[in-house]
Amino acid sequence: DIIEFLDRRDVLSDEDLDNACTRATSVPGYAESLREFDSNIARYNADTSGPYCCRSEGKVMILATMHDTYPIPSKEQLVWVACKDYETANALKREVALKSADCMAKQCEYMNGDVYRGIDEAGRILAKTIEIVGMRNLESLWNIKLKIESLRIPFANVAADKILFWFNGIAPCSLPRAVQEFGENYEHHLLIEFSEYSKGEVGRLQSALDALIASRPGGEVRYHVFDDAHKEAAVNWRFVAAPAFRT
Repeated sequence: DIIEFLDRRDVLSDEDLDNACTRATSVPGYAESLREFDSNIARYNADTSGPYCCRSEGKVMILATMHDTYPIPSKEQLVWVACKDYETANALKREVALKSADCMAKQCEYMNGDVYRGIDEAGRILAKTIEIVGMRNLESLWNIKLKIESLRIPFANVAADKILFWFNGIAPCSLPRAVQEFGENYEHHLLIEFSEYSKGEVGRLQSALDALIASRPGGEVRYHVFDDAHKEAAVNWRFVAAPAFRT
């Protein structure tokens, strides 16, 4: 029984693999399908296509599969790119982030100007809190906020958010000044991570970005490469995008 087998093991080793098995352990042709621009959605929640262990069906009861993955990249580069218009941002996605099946960005997150300003005006405290206490320790503070919102007193459900919004300005912006200037002057932003999965891949992606910028009018596209001290702040900023907007 698979459940009993997993209960007895803390880790899985090579001896647990069935070397005679010929079933795919990753989605065949995934990189190619991801780059196809047609009427089909390439990736989405509750996607039931592909091998069983690679599906994204929305609910997880047991997560204990062994399947193909990439090795840890030898080099990584996190880049914030600001564009004047959406057409340019979309071109950047196609020509840089999805450059080729064997050379593409590890991740590419898009934010428009409204999202950036929403985080800046309502999410600074949360971003700074994550920076200080860490993501793993955020749950207890979040639970306190939920308990306050559940109190049966007037305005309890909005009080915490209102206080965080009113005092948002006391927290400094976690992003470097160059990126803050992008937020003030540009309407479309992409947070892109280049990773060295193959030799020279980061350099090829950087060259593709430089080529796109050179093909556009001056000032239409600008970018900032984060140093190690600010990478975490950039990732936290993107994470805060969801809770910064009350739903």
